[in-house]
Amino acid sequence: MNNHYAVIGNPVLHSLSPLIHQRAFNYYQINARYFAYEVQDFSLFMEYFYTGKNHQLFQAYSYLENNPMLKKQTLTKYKEQDFTFPMQGLSITIPYKKNVLEVAQALTYRASLSGAANTLYWDNGQLTADNTDIQGFFAPIQEKIQQGKNFQSAIIYGAGGAARAVVAALLHCSAIKDIFLCARREEQVQECIKHFHSHHDLLIKYSLNTQAVLHYLPLIHKEFPCDIIINTIPQWDNDAQSPRNNFTNVLLAYDLTYKQTPFLLKANQSKIPTINGTKMFIEQAKAQFYLWTNKEIPAICYTDLF
Repeated sequence: MNNHYAVIGNPVLHSLSPLIHQRAFNYYQINARYFAYEVQDFSLFMEYFYTGKNHQLFQAYSYLENNPMLKKQTLTKYKEQDFTFPMQGLSITIPYKKNVLEVAQALTYRASLSGAANTLYWDNGQLTADNTDIQGFFAPIQEKIQQGKNFQSAIIYGAGGAARAVVAALLHCSAIKDIFLCARREEQVQECIKHFHSHHDLLIKYSLNTQAVLHYLPLIHKEFPCDIIINTIPQWDNDAQSPRNNFTNVLLAYDLTYKQTPFLLKANQSKIPTINGTKMFIEQAKAQFYLWTNKEIPAICYTDLF
């Protein structure tokens, strides 16, 4: 039998997580299966997580079916029952990144600071939540800083779990002075701002930026220059639209979606540097796999994904 890992969300069947992680498990000859589950009810899924209860409600999708070489293709239903419970690790995406904190027995400082998590793993018998999106998002930003870029202001489109990870990552940058959170619902942004204010002690404990000011920005606003413009609003649908039109005097545009998006196309038209979610996806996945196995995902497992 195989240890059982998965990514959950809704939607989730576009995810490449089952491919990169299954390849890594196979590379190290670890007996494990990694699936995608499109989840309607998080509480019912957590019962499944522990015991397999409610199994009829949850269809496993995998890249393994009729694909022994694990080539990139469409996720398909997995028909075997060759995996065990409780599950040994979980990747979490929209809309469950906050829910997962309620079921974890312990939180890392990253999960506590961001108020969201994208990873569950077992640590000395405790189900622990972490947020590797923070490392994933910050990796290409750190590269830009090392190249001499000085980012002092940021606008973030969206205020959900992914946006919280972005705020937490930006607070690892000492030069940031202003972070604007742009969303339809002001109460969602104010809740986010209040959360970070309430975790000031973590900023001090881990020597993070305690001086940056968080602001609410309506989704419809007069656009103004900012050093980094970040889109966390999913752009998977064919009818997706850019939340921003003017990129004049912007130093960097960053979209968390790991493909070309309307947001990035607008930025490209203004001839400013852009980053999509490719690097973030790889780095957060590497951090997850290390938590589960204490091993690094080798480059051979992801160089052909994008």
